[in-house]
Amino acid sequence: MKLLSALMLAVMTLPVMQSCSKDDDGGGGSNITVVVNDDGTTSNGSIFSVIDDKNFVLDHVKYTVSEGHLTVTGYDKAGCKGRVNIVARVVYKGNSYDVLTIGDMAFLSCTDMTSVTIPNSVTEIAYEAFYDCIGLTSVTIPSNVTYIGTGAFYGCSNLMKIHCKNPKAPFPSDYYSSYGN
Repeated sequence: MKLLSALMLAVMTLPVMQSCSKDDDGGGGSNITVVVNDDGTTSNGSIFSVIDDKNFVLDHVKYTVSEGHLTVTGYDKAGCKGRVNIVARVVYKGNSYDVLTIGDMAFLSCTDMTSVTIPNSVTEIAYEAFYDCIGLTSVTIPSNVTYIGTGAFYGCSNLMKIHCKNPKAPFPSDYYSSYGN
């Protein structure tokens, strides 16, 4: 029975290539800092909109201020398409916030996202963060990631390559069954 389960698992994951390596640059993803000016314009021309005192959207990605840092908590369904870039730091209302976490189900069913740039500042990819992102074809996970939640890539049926920059990547025990169909 164990052999049959192992064989089924191998066949299920055959199309996905995973590689883990320590790169000299220390991570993957962007290291972009965006400064939000008092008038709502940004230092790099990003599209910015305020939701409330703790939440805002920057280039179709929703960020939430929590305990002195930022967590990616969602996305703008109408504009989140193609390559999605998560920034490393945002200076907002005179405070500097590092993006440390991609939260639970942050990109749930973001079907039009084809790739995502995860900055080096991110240390955690939470539970089902990219659940059912069927358009996602490849992901690079930076070396600073110390936690990847269960089902982080579940349902990503077109995900063909995961490149992790940390050779000791903390993939959950169900990692190989957490993506694809």
